Amino acid sequence: MSDSTEPRAALLCVEDLVTIMALVDLDKKNIGFEQLKEAFAQTREVLMRVAQYSQPIPEVQRMCDHPVQIITLQKQITHL
Repeated sequence: MSDSTEPRAALLCVEDLVTIMALVDLDKKNIGFEQLKEAFAQTREVLMRVAQYSQPIPEVQRMCDHPVQIITLQKQITHL
């Protein structure tokens, strides 16, 4: 990951998002230390991977918008 202060983003798969949100939703009062330790380890793994593959926000936006632009153009072509 770069030392730049530019905001960065990464695309997440649903499984990664579920892992992160599971840690937030844990009932920390009713969970054992080993379970909590495992949940933190899984979340740390996901966050490290996300940080490693993050890109500057304009690049991520271009990647996300590109398929939409292609689909829109394909629809326009079929209407001609």
